Amino acid sequence: MKNKLINILAVSGLIFGLSSCNEEVWNINETEGVGDLELNSISIELKDAQKVIVSPSTRGSDINDFQVTVVDKNSGLTIGKWTYGSMPEILTLPVGNNYSLQVESHEVALAEWENPYFKGEKDFEITSGKITRIGEVEAKFASLKVTVNFGDDLKKEAQADTKVIVKANNGASLEFGLNETRAGYFAFNEGTTFAAHFEGTIGGVMTEHATSFVGVEAGQHHILTYSVKSGPEIPEQSGQIEGDGVSLDVSYDVEDVNSNTDMEEDLIDGGKRPGTEENNDPKDPDEDNKDNPGDSDSADIDFSTLNSPNLNLDSVNIPTDDFGNAIVLINAKNGIKTFKVEISSTDEDGLLMPALEEMKLDAFELTDPGDPETIENLTNLELPYGDDVKNKTEVEFNITNFVPLLKPFRGLHSFKMIVTDNNNVTKTLVLQFKA
Repeated sequence: MKNKLINILAVSGLIFGLSSCNEEVWNINETEGVGDLELNSISIELKDAQKVIVSPSTRGSDINDFQVTVVDKNSGLTIGKWTYGSMPEILTLPVGNNYSLQVESHEVALAEWENPYFKGEKDFEITSGKITRIGEVEAKFASLKVTVNFGDDLKKEAQADTKVIVKANNGASLEFGLNETRAGYFAFNEGTTFAAHFEGTIGGVMTEHATSFVGVEAGQHHILTYSVKSGPEIPEQSGQIEGDGVSLDVSYDVEDVNSNTDMEEDLIDGGKRPGTEENNDPKDPDEDNKDNPGDSDSADIDFSTLNSPNLNLDSVNIPTDDFGNAIVLINAKNGIKTFKVEISSTDEDGLLMPALEEMKLDAFELTDPGDPETIENLTNLELPYGDDVKNKTEVEFNITNFVPLLKPFRGLHSFKMIVTDNNNVTKTLVLQFKA
């Protein structure tokens, strides 16, 4: 018999969840010339959020606070605007194919700390006498993320006046001090340009340097790393600023969050993009990965289904009724270093997540679950953990016993799998089930 986790989920569903499941089914609006938009069918998927949200204070950003707007594209007028958690269930609109539903994480600021901006949009059509269901709306990271790193060698040489000021031509700016670890986020529009100005006393010498951002687009993460090298013989290297025995190295990297493409920028002559020179010799990708294993090909980790005919990894809103098997096979040719699972839910009664939190199963790590209660619940759910996962090249994530327990909780339930291999390559998959 299953432990108290199973009992809490099942009993809570029977006592509290069935009332929501027995709600009256919406009748089709038969008024000529209008149709209905079922807003409660909408789900929001954050694309590659784990690459953007790095602070514990923002990692649990509540999608219920996202802004949802319905717009008439012909007139540009806003028909309705709500938070995701306060939307009406049905919106009646005149027939037409001139509608757009837009989602935003928040009102974007020109510059802000630890507050990434996500935005998504989906067009839809209203048909007379029919209910329109939009389904998933993908919200992509749509601002610019900037982080500034100072090497330990530089911190030893630097005085307290050392800082980097990142500025945009729209007047936005953020100041990164020596001990600043937060990421900065900037609003981005076509024509917005950015530059970073380093200034500070290094080894007793006042040093300044300006770095222009190259190829800037929304959805990117620009990373500046400053380090210092000292010695009587300092080799000539791109990106160095020399003065009285001190050489400051500036490394500039760009990550395109939304396309999983990384670009590394070496500063040449004040900021020319490398790779434009003629006759570049092809590089062995493994050479870079020796120093930067996290940039390895994410194909090193693969998600696939196993004996799960109803499970489509490219789909969401998979109904929990008569679901059958729910088994995902994870292959990691370099061995699994960490396997984290995060569960979230839009449960209308707000009962599922408190139950999971009490059982410490709202977020857990299979490679090292730690807490004895979590281990007990993983065992009862027949999920692998510990040595059955760590360093393994193939693991079955089998939640067949878990999915039926979600049925009484009306809403969208998400299982987010975050797998990192021993080369520090990370890949994420989100399974979503609708009850």
